Amino acid sequence: MGLLERISAFFRPKGPAKERLPIRVVFSRFREIIDSNTRALEIMADMGDKLSGDYIFDMAYIRQATEELSGAVFHSIHSLNMLCNNCYSQLYEIFERIDGRIRALLEGREEETPLVFPLEEVGPEMIDAVGGKMAHLAELKKYLGLRIPEGFVITATAYRHFIKENALDERLKAFKESLSRGQEVEIEARRQALVEAIVSGRLPPALSRALEGALEAYRHQRGKRPLVVRSSAQEEDLDFSFAGQFETVVNVPPELSALSQAYRRVIASLFSPRAVAYARRSNIQLTDMAMAVGCLELIVPKASGVMYTLNPRDPRLETILISSTWGLGVAVVEGRLPADRFLVSREDPDQILSQEVADKERCLLPAQEGIEERQVPAELRQRPSLTEDEIRALARLALTLERYFKRPQDVEWAIGQDGRLYLLQSRPLRFDQKILEVKNLPGLREKYEIIVEGRGEVAQGGIASGPVFLVERQEDLDRFPEGAVLVARRDSSHFVRVMPKVAAILTDIGSPTSHMATLCREFRIPAIVGMGDITKRLKPGEIITVDADDHCVYRGRVEELLKFQAASQLDLLETKEFRLLKKILRHVAPLNLIDPLVRDFSPEACKTFHDLLRFCHEKAVQELINVGREEATLLDKSLTKKLEIGIPTGILVIDLGGGLKAEAGPKEAVSLEDIECLPFRAVLEGMLEPGVWQTQAVQMKMRDFLSSMLKTPETPRYVGDNIAVISTYYLNLSLRFGYHFNILDTYCSPTVRENHIYFRFIGGAADVVKRGRRIQLIAKILTYYDFNVVTKGDLLVARLANVPKEELMDLLKMIGRLIGFTRQLDVLMENDLIVEEAYQRFLRGEYDLFRPSEELLDGKDRKKL
Repeated sequence: MGLLERISAFFRPKGPAKERLPIRVVFSRFREIIDSNTRALEIMADMGDKLSGDYIFDMAYIRQATEELSGAVFHSIHSLNMLCNNCYSQLYEIFERIDGRIRALLEGREEETPLVFPLEEVGPEMIDAVGGKMAHLAELKKYLGLRIPEGFVITATAYRHFIKENALDERLKAFKESLSRGQEVEIEARRQALVEAIVSGRLPPALSRALEGALEAYRHQRGKRPLVVRSSAQEEDLDFSFAGQFETVVNVPPELSALSQAYRRVIASLFSPRAVAYARRSNIQLTDMAMAVGCLELIVPKASGVMYTLNPRDPRLETILISSTWGLGVAVVEGRLPADRFLVSREDPDQILSQEVADKERCLLPAQEGIEERQVPAELRQRPSLTEDEIRALARLALTLERYFKRPQDVEWAIGQDGRLYLLQSRPLRFDQKILEVKNLPGLREKYEIIVEGRGEVAQGGIASGPVFLVERQEDLDRFPEGAVLVARRDSSHFVRVMPKVAAILTDIGSPTSHMATLCREFRIPAIVGMGDITKRLKPGEIITVDADDHCVYRGRVEELLKFQAASQLDLLETKEFRLLKKILRHVAPLNLIDPLVRDFSPEACKTFHDLLRFCHEKAVQELINVGREEATLLDKSLTKKLEIGIPTGILVIDLGGGLKAEAGPKEAVSLEDIECLPFRAVLEGMLEPGVWQTQAVQMKMRDFLSSMLKTPETPRYVGDNIAVISTYYLNLSLRFGYHFNILDTYCSPTVRENHIYFRFIGGAADVVKRGRRIQLIAKILTYYDFNVVTKGDLLVARLANVPKEELMDLLKMIGRLIGFTRQLDVLMENDLIVEEAYQRFLRGEYDLFRPSEELLDGKDRKKL
């Protein structure tokens, strides 16, 4: 093929055109998706607010809210599939699965799950299947990277299968009826009969097979190391601790017969005398609960014990209480043997305030079967069971757990023979709230400096304190310190990476219905968004206290507020409706789809309603971008008007409605004055700024020209004229200048939640190295303006969302300048120093096509201009 034929082939459309809907229909359905998403996020925000404890709600509210939310999510999915000819039909099945789980909760039905889960496969959304205790352990390993024992979970579904296999439904019903009658003799008789039937029951064959498989996998990984078989009932370690009410079987051989016996003992303890008494006092129906069981490796510890992240003896002293002994911590948990006591400062966890070393004459250790008391060697009896470094490590763990759960914790831990710290359990700590003083706002305002008050919108209430950490780039999240207050220009769902470490979030720009706001409600992180200039008012590293409840930020650490928060977190509603709404939100609020540019951003990765909404929004934007590049639409000249603005852009304009002034109707060509579309006008004004658009020719080497003929797989095919599809707030702009392509899709309206910019750049006339340098330059500039940027060779994709209209207009003007400025720069990108010089010039507003000096072209360093 000759050179001219190759050039012609480069611009010739490839393959059959995909059938598309008329662009006005496409845009209308796009707006339906945006409207549905906005409504769904508003409902999610309201549901999250209800869990703050400041609102009273009933079952009617829960049913109405979930019904409206379900309808909005389904409408988003339906509109997306109407938009793209059912290309995401699998979303319907995923929606039905999630919606079915929610409806099962509303109707009191339980979801069927596998009978056994490896602990590493357990996620927070599986709490109904694996119980609170195991779900919390798995969650802490996943989000905080804490060390927990290996093992697996026998699910609540397995418990229900066991009940059915042994025909115990009638016994449960009879026991429930006896509880309602309140006859103590009858209650005890039926309770004993139920326990005996469970202990002597048989495992369903399917459960036996599942346990054999789990044990085989465990033995392959951990050998014959024994197990601890622990309760993990559905309400346990959540709103109700059930502390010490259920049985734990220690030192169980990893064999089916031994595990089967231990499993029956643990699930039978659901109806132990103390568990029944606890449930009656707490108004809980044990017969409606299901018992999951954790089977974890037994850590044979050097020392172990219990830690309270806030000393319940006197919370006002702001101390951490650690109880420790040699051997197994059962002795401490049950109070059977003396234990050491350590007090550590909460304000400075490296400061050990006191040590009370007990005479530890005996300790508990694994025996041939079960556990036994043994004599402690004389030289260890009065020696502290923890070193000072171990005490400090535990204190830091205490604060980490409390920051994550947003309330004081009761923690079980162990230090292995190898010196490694294991987390065994973390549950809410209960204590007498009357001990704590209620905050005195007038007194606080006189005592502490208020940095800002009443600005922005509260995305999640709460109180927290910590050092300021300013996030200016996404890479800053890689070094985010634990317990800091995240302060940023705008909110971002990417913050989820560090949310387990975050004390609070403050942003200049943001929306209480954004994805980030939803995540803050899920993680219960105090957050105020849209504060205007908070990034300028705070200095990195300074200690502040955020009181999102009262819309206030104080300088320094306000102890009175933090103590008040510790108490108020324990005062959460414990009604049936409150617990039900929390369960429902586990299937609604978590966001797993964060970055639309990664491969895992797919329908199969959607696990919640929030994921589905995120996916529909991103794919709707992508569909709108793609439609502007389809040949059939672009060549429909009856829809287009030529743009004449004094520079040779070759743009044809398609108005979907509201993008042009009414008097432009009969014109074949339109000018800048005819443009009503806000984003298009902003881009054009940027392109028309003095010095941005250069028309003089740039020398091009033959190797650069020939290189441009080698089309990469990612290069979009040439479609003829440049096209701008516009409405009042919307712009889809497809540009080809020479040998590179720009695609810009943006929505710029008064509603921050709807606004976005998608910018794509590819190609060029120079060789691949020079084209890559131009991509580096564009990426560097867009990153400076807070875009999320991904590059590959000479391809760049940049995104930004949730930006106020006025700021978005400024960014679009910048995009217009960038398009003009970089139009011919690739052939000049001889070395990396030129990239930096071009970057500096653009930021200074020097848009003339620069002629780098001979020193730069030779790769020699010189001072920046």
